[in-house]
Amino acid sequence: MARRRTGAWSFVGLMLLGCDPVGRERAALQAELAATSALLAEHRAQIEALKADLVKQQVALQVCQEGSKRPSAPELPAPAAPREDSPLTPVCNAGVCVVKRAEFDAFVAAPETAPRLARVIPAMRDGKTVGFNLYSIRAGSPLALFGFKNGDLVRSVNGEPIDGIDAALRLYSRMRLLDRWTIAGTRKGEPFELTIAVE
Repeated sequence: MARRRTGAWSFVGLMLLGCDPVGRERAALQAELAATSALLAEHRAQIEALKADLVKQQVALQVCQEGSKRPSAPELPAPAAPREDSPLTPVCNAGVCVVKRAEFDAFVAAPETAPRLARVIPAMRDGKTVGFNLYSIRAGSPLALFGFKNGDLVRSVNGEPIDGIDAALRLYSRMRLLDRWTIAGTRKGEPFELTIAVE
């Protein structure tokens, strides 16, 4: 009995002096739990960032795929080479190119020719589309005749920003209704502007 009392008093003494093995173990487990929770929160944040990045990549891929299936506003109405059934023969002077209405309408009626005009790649800045770059423009093609150069970044048409595939498709759907297109963008870091008139 005396031994049991001595053991109890020893335990109370150890606790009062800060020697609590159970308390230290509990504190260590709580610290480990807090560290694990912080690590888990960090991993959750990384997962959310990766999910957001994946969504951006999927949107960019969709823009590329849809851009190759359907012409967008930067893919101006002109075939890679004039065809007998709908040749486009723009006449250009001082930054304004005029194309005949019949040629233009024939081109719009055959949009499958648009993807052969150039490679159209979305230009991304900080995860957002800021326009479309034009590449692989063939010499003598209508785009070249209109004055476009490889690497041109088309940012807006008639003052409306082309900030994604939806904006490009909206512009394309209004092609038949417009008689004049003013295309603005940058070329080698410098602004440029071209106008296409349908008469």
